[in-house]
Amino acid sequence: MKTLGYNSLMMMMVITINLVVVLSSPSSQYEDSKLVMNSKVDVHVMNEMSSLPILVRCQSKDDDLGYHILDTAEEFQLNFKNNIFDTTLFFCHFYMEDAASKRKDTVFDVFTENYMNNPDCCSHYPERYHYRCYWLVRDDGFYLGPDLNNRRTFVRLHEW
Repeated sequence: MKTLGYNSLMMMMVITINLVVVLSSPSSQYEDSKLVMNSKVDVHVMNEMSSLPILVRCQSKDDDLGYHILDTAEEFQLNFKNNIFDTTLFFCHFYMEDAASKRKDTVFDVFTENYMNNPDCCSHYPERYHYRCYWLVRDDGFYLGPDLNNRRTFVRLHEW
């Protein structure tokens, strides 16, 4: 078995120390990188339908959060920690019955790594590694945005 020489050992030690310094520095260009594990995530699903309740069932690979009835102006929140590989995925199935008794439903991902890393989808305030994503359920579809105080930034991503 070959052993590491003194120079190789010193080089590994210097690289390790530099990596620790760079990643722990508050002014580091890596401070918002994916190297932070287990970020907190809040996904808000808000019913902004004109007058109809909706039924929502949200799930991940490991968790079924059950069925929730949301009347107009009510919301359901998913609160979780992203896994260490940044691969957490939650999807929701939405059901509604319109005024003509026509049933509609759709299912899609409400949280993925792509949403978390896109400032147009999710925001990270007030804490740096606490992300918030807002879904607005409206008569014409499903809108995603990072900030309830600026609803003009919400984008329709799905239809009924």
